[in-house]
Amino acid sequence: MFSRKDLELKKIDHLGIVAGIVDSIGIIEIINNLLSSEPGEKVSAGQVVKAMILNGLSMMSQPLYMFPKFFELIACEHLIGVGVKPEYLNDDKLGRVLDKIFIKGVDTVFLAISLNAVRIYQISLLLSKKIEKALINTQTKLKKLAQEKFACAAEEPKRINQNK
Repeated sequence: MFSRKDLELKKIDHLGIVAGIVDSIGIIEIINNLLSSEPGEKVSAGQVVKAMILNGLSMMSQPLYMFPKFFELIACEHLIGVGVKPEYLNDDKLGRVLDKIFIKGVDTVFLAISLNAVRIYQISLLLSKKIEKALINTQTKLKKLAQEKFACAAEEPKRINQNK
């Protein structure tokens, strides 16, 4: 039997849903595959990114140096991964991971995650005919407007010179 002393309660709020979506998209695995790992690291780059997402989508986003403090208040191991302790998510580790993402290319990382989300959630990338038609109409109107403005701007100096 368990006693109350054996239980440790920590909140997760809405972050459980966010963590579940991060896991279902496979963000941790994608990040870990794209970025190299360091020997002896206690927390992977993917887990750090998941922690940053959770922190960013919490109602009390913290600056980087306060990151471990934020995760002391919530169920860190449950949300991020077994064995992940708040002190592993320090500003040095976060900085190294952000540097790696920058070197790899933020657009490359974003594209890999986005394409995996499209595949998993079966999102159609084809535009409906109505949306396509609306985009073409808007683009045509913008071109006409730009041509009119350019024509007016080109005629303006002539009118000014004629008035002199």
